[in-house]
Amino acid sequence: MAERNWYGMLKKTFTLALSVFILMTQAVIPPVSAEYTSRTADNFEAGSVIEHASGYYYASDAASGAFIRPGSDSWAKHISLVEGIGYNGTRGLYLHSDTTKYASGNYRVSSIMTKGITMTGGSTILVQHKIKFEGLPADAQIAFGVFQTDQTAPSSVLAGAFSSYGSTIVNTGYTILVGVWYTMVYEITGMGTSKQVNSYVIDENNTVCISTNKAITVKLADSPIYCYPVFICGNVTTEPVRAVVDDFSMTEYTAASQAVSLDPTRTSIADGTVNIPLNQVFTLGFDQSIAEGAADAVTLYETADNTKAPIAVTLTNKTFHSFTVKPIQPLTLATQYTLDVSGVSNAAGLALTGQKTIAFTSYDPDHVEIEPVHLDPAGTSFAQGQTEIGLEDDLTLAFNQDILPPVAGSSVTLYKTADTTKTPIDIEISAVTARGFTVKSLLPLSFATGYTLDFSGVTTTLGGAIEGTSTLNFTTILSGPMFRAQDTLEEAVSGTSGTLYESSVLAKTNAYVSVETGYGYEGSQGIRVYNTGAGNADLWTQSYELDESETLYFECKINIAEMSGDGLYMSLNSVSFGRTIFRVGKNSEGKYYIAAYDGQSPYYYTPNTWYTMVWKVGINAQYGYLFDENGLLVYEVTYTGSRARPVTSPVTFYPVGRITGTNMDVRLDDIKVYRLAVSHGISLDNEDSSVTDGAAGVVPQAYITLAFNQPLGKNPADGEGAVALYKGDERVPAVVRRVGANTIRITPNVLLEPGTEYTITYPGIASLSGNSRSGADHLSFTTRSVYSIKTTGTSLIIQENGTVFSGAIQLYLQNNAEAVDNAVFVVALYGENKLSQMVGLEVFQNQTIEEGSSEITLSLARNYAGVRYAEIFLYNDISDLTSLMYGCKVIK
Repeated sequence: MAERNWYGMLKKTFTLALSVFILMTQAVIPPVSAEYTSRTADNFEAGSVIEHASGYYYASDAASGAFIRPGSDSWAKHISLVEGIGYNGTRGLYLHSDTTKYASGNYRVSSIMTKGITMTGGSTILVQHKIKFEGLPADAQIAFGVFQTDQTAPSSVLAGAFSSYGSTIVNTGYTILVGVWYTMVYEITGMGTSKQVNSYVIDENNTVCISTNKAITVKLADSPIYCYPVFICGNVTTEPVRAVVDDFSMTEYTAASQAVSLDPTRTSIADGTVNIPLNQVFTLGFDQSIAEGAADAVTLYETADNTKAPIAVTLTNKTFHSFTVKPIQPLTLATQYTLDVSGVSNAAGLALTGQKTIAFTSYDPDHVEIEPVHLDPAGTSFAQGQTEIGLEDDLTLAFNQDILPPVAGSSVTLYKTADTTKTPIDIEISAVTARGFTVKSLLPLSFATGYTLDFSGVTTTLGGAIEGTSTLNFTTILSGPMFRAQDTLEEAVSGTSGTLYESSVLAKTNAYVSVETGYGYEGSQGIRVYNTGAGNADLWTQSYELDESETLYFECKINIAEMSGDGLYMSLNSVSFGRTIFRVGKNSEGKYYIAAYDGQSPYYYTPNTWYTMVWKVGINAQYGYLFDENGLLVYEVTYTGSRARPVTSPVTFYPVGRITGTNMDVRLDDIKVYRLAVSHGISLDNEDSSVTDGAAGVVPQAYITLAFNQPLGKNPADGEGAVALYKGDERVPAVVRRVGANTIRITPNVLLEPGTEYTITYPGIASLSGNSRSGADHLSFTTRSVYSIKTTGTSLIIQENGTVFSGAIQLYLQNNAEAVDNAVFVVALYGENKLSQMVGLEVFQNQTIEEGSSEITLSLARNYAGVRYAEIFLYNDISDLTSLMYGCKVIK
């Protein structure tokens, strides 16, 4: 349908059917037998922004004048007209907080307001515009559709028809999406001094997201009403709010005086339609405003049923003129139905006139060819016979046709493959679309177990049965965390006072916490909890469910730089002495200690030193472990038996809980929480290990990292079954040490040889919990074959007198492998005796070697004399002197 040109349609009166909007036309259509009286419309193509003494306002050249109120107020600031940002790429009105701030540090407000709207007796005003947010910070406060009887600023953000704090609409839970166009619609009705505003937020799919109504009282029946379509409050501090408004219109109609009728142009089904899909949703539209609750009068029944027993339906997307009807259960094949709307009345109470029922027939298999449905492997998240499925993984199925909504335990079941009775496992079905859905077990699956997902009951909307694959078999992981959340804090940002950003691990803090570079492990970004005695400073995690068959682990790097008194509780579920795992302080002798809560001898730690802290928490037993920088267990507390303090689920970890009046400076990094079965075996965690079993082409690194699925027990370098590195039957000398609660580092004393198979054995690995190893006790890998890079030439010249001049030298390379970042070149210059006379050595870091042929320029810093030999070496990076290149030798 073509865009209506409203300016070419300005006639004295005309009649059309009332609708909130039609997205296809981007137009507002007045009600049947309603008289058009006035209209203001503006697509912002011709207006201008005018600077005023106290701000800016928008002046419109629409026939009825400007709709942004000019005047000496400070509320209509920071608006501009920008090409290309409006709806469909047109010019739009840009509302932005700018970069200017008040003295308080808050961004300035931004808003627009209409001229006064004066309603004639019994008329209806329809206000409509489009809006899209490009920036919507969490501390933004925005009011939409503020209607009031004077020209002052809104009294609060809650004065609007809709109000949002950040992206959430107050009292609705609806979240505004950034970058999405919405249509805002406000219908003002009422007689005398009492007015009513019906408001709607409609998304790009023509769906009413939320709706509301508010009452307005005016001083006199003909008093003007002023509208702020959008008002951005000025207390935003984190970043500016940025919004675009377009296609504004404000139309007045006289009230309809005749009975309401079905409007066929806005109704999705016509009388007598056949072959209706079994999951059809019907839209019913009317030619004027209908009474509140009128939709509830609609009934659906089988036409042949003389009792007209109503079929259960869901009524959604209710606006003042339309709603949708969706049968809760799929329709029956080849059956005639009747939709009865005779109970609908208009806002004035007048009954429906004209057509009052709509008859239709569902799909008839005798007249419509029904195709079977097939599984779509491309959209399905796992394949037949797949292994290593996580215990809490989502299982997504996709199909090649529209299907009826699946029913858990009926059309879709999950059971253990070995269970001959096929006893169904409780599942939930979510993310249901026209052609797919997601299945998840309500409880975690078992390790190393085969399961079958049976979806043989899935049918198409026409009733077509499944053909081909109707079950999928899979096997769960052999071992590994049942749940895991971690945060390295590299993306963290400090929040406002008393808050911290939230992640899958951390929740909030009540004060004195910042995120700072240089305060994390090895100089990275980390959390710093710092205070000199004023108030509390608590840091806590999200909450995690726990039952008696499970164990929760909390792990982090921690550096306690300063502490005074018995100042820090590390506890569960609250900051209290009775829930403490560790307490930390500084005694009268100036010693820094960490201790149990009940008198166990303390450990005297070194301040400004990084430790790894691990808590193991079960319902009836808790443990705390502290590892030093070398990965050695230096302190342990156990709360079992008479010392046990049962915890309740869910569990929240408080790694920092400070007592008022205590000085402290605590840094944290690399925070993890994971859940395991109580008897869960320890095994390799391939995701965090630097090599995996069977890996080929491994670059000979300076060290190898192995990570396991839970904290390790004894020192992995000690005793029988210690971790070892082998080349064939020959043990390679290496240093093995723990670098984290569940991570070990193997550093060979010699560089690994290229093109060689190595084996790492770890038969004696055990967990802190005493759980023994499950799965393999070794892994093998092969290093990359001989040097991947060779030289094809160089411009380095040794003069006859042994001089090498400063400046650029060219090196021509052929790289037969992938590109290398951060490579290191070393230029070595020798005298007559290469073994004993080094004339010069220059190192060139952070070089990039592209694939294929490349030319590298190295610039010598000074002249050298007495040079007889030169060599250029290439290494992987400055911390890993793995040779990448055939030696480039220059001999005088």
